[in-house]
Amino acid sequence: MRILIIGAGNTGRNLAAKFCEERHDVVVVDTQAAPLQELEEQLDVLTIQGEGANPRLLEDAGIFKSDMVVAVTDRDEVNILACAFAKAAESAA
Repeated sequence: MRILIIGAGNTGRNLAAKFCEERHDVVVVDTQAAPLQELEEQLDVLTIQGEGANPRLLEDAGIFKSDMVVAVTDRDEVNILACAFAKAAESAA
């Protein structure tokens, strides 16, 4: 299963670790480079630096081919927009 996680804070890192344990393909998006680099060093994940509410970035991250999208940033508006884009992607598929 392909899982897109938006947010590389504590929750995002823990989810990424759990999904990697279960051998899922994981992509993590965050605005900060440091937590993404740390994730890449520790886990088998693809990371993308950028704004999780950006439709083009989400498309580049594979939102249309993701089986699950999890938005766990510390900004509600980003989480809501990311989930809205995921729902639109689901409808388009």
